[in-house]
Amino acid sequence: MTGEGRMALLKDAMVGQWRSMGSMAAMFVGTILLAIYIQPFWDRPESRAFGEAGTTKVGLIGLEFILILIFTGVIIWLAKRGLQVIIKWAVLIILWISLSYCLIPLSSYALDTPQPTVEFRTEEHFNHDFHFTDLDSSGFIVDNQTHLIKYSEASGIESGIQANQIWSWPLDMGNQSFSAHPITIVDNIDSYIFCDQSRWVKLDKNDGSVISTYDVHCNAGFSTSEYDWEIIDTLLQKIDPFHPNIPNHSWTYKLPEQFLGKDFLRGVLLNDGEMLLVSDDWAGIIEIPDEPHNQDRG
Repeated sequence: MTGEGRMALLKDAMVGQWRSMGSMAAMFVGTILLAIYIQPFWDRPESRAFGEAGTTKVGLIGLEFILILIFTGVIIWLAKRGLQVIIKWAVLIILWISLSYCLIPLSSYALDTPQPTVEFRTEEHFNHDFHFTDLDSSGFIVDNQTHLIKYSEASGIESGIQANQIWSWPLDMGNQSFSAHPITIVDNIDSYIFCDQSRWVKLDKNDGSVISTYDVHCNAGFSTSEYDWEIIDTLLQKIDPFHPNIPNHSWTYKLPEQFLGKDFLRGVLLNDGEMLLVSDDWAGIIEIPDEPHNQDRG
């Protein structure tokens, strides 16, 4: 047979099979496009055979290649033994798994509600140190290095709402000097107790006016209807209004060992007999003493 004859036969064969060849090409391209479309859905470690390491470790990639060779060898062995039934059901199961992996992300794309685009509004930089927020989040307290400021309506809760200043209290200790120690604020029911290891100040919640103050080195403090108290390290001490810097051992009590005043996070006076304290390593409610003790420290 001449070369022209062979080309004619090849041409006739291709013309007769163009539908099959076109279908295979379309399936090949369509499969790749479908894989690209659903790939983001499965692009997470828990969906991979060996997790995140399965895409980077050469050993795991080699193991996957070996498993493919083993699977191919098993199929060839079954075909040689004439076990086409097993091959048929195995192929059907594999096709079912593949179809599931395609339909799950497609169903998710079709049924999931698209997330709205978040638009952030431009806001001025809030150059303040945050110290306290009320339990109902109606107000919060910050400082700007020179003043302690209480705001309401935290900006960002609703579009267009800005924080409103309620009151401002100067941090000046005299002669334009300011404490460099950490500030703590305790929710004292109808007031706030401010401490900065240089002074204890009771501030009115409504207008920030000073109700009482002591020059004591406290980590935190609170005030009941009868007494004023300070927390220093692991000790709770009643403040003597006439001699605030002289500790009265009969009114000095040990706090739990895990609680450290320097790690104070939050304090809330629940009533005249109970106080909530929170630090880095301890949180709990303490009972507030109502009478002195006879020991060295209670």
